[in-house]
Amino acid sequence: MTNLNRILRSPDIVDGVDPLDIPCNDIDTSFPLAPASIYSFECTKAEKTTKKDDESRELIAYTLTNTSTITSTKGEHMPPGSLSLIGRVSITPSDKMDNRAIAKNIARVVKGLGLNLTPRQVINDPSTLVGGKGDWKVKLRPETNEFPARNELGDPVIRG
Repeated sequence: MTNLNRILRSPDIVDGVDPLDIPCNDIDTSFPLAPASIYSFECTKAEKTTKKDDESRELIAYTLTNTSTITSTKGEHMPPGSLSLIGRVSITPSDKMDNRAIAKNIARVVKGLGLNLTPRQVINDPSTLVGGKGDWKVKLRPETNEFPARNELGDPVIRG
């Protein structure tokens, strides 16, 4: 009986119904969306990876997570840590992008995170970005036939 009372008082139980017992077709699968604006983020993950369609092209993928509460487009509170967006920087030179362009792109990320690193340091150890903090633009993309409405990471706000 004690276990049943604990379960019934669980914040996951709504009107005595466990969400795990609701048919999937009746569950709202949408997530809160942040309005397009500038928000504060912290880099929580950074790693070297490759492009899905061309494994010869290396990238640095970094994850930024919000550090303050955001009010969603529907008025819901999105607490710190609830919005994670991924950015990518190519680190493989090509006809369109030489080492100078790669250095500039990495420098935008480093400056946007308030860090002082060289592009080579980031390429050799992407985890040096983790813990960096800064303000970044967030885009709100409308729903299309292929994708639901979604947030995307925009440019960093570089001051000074």
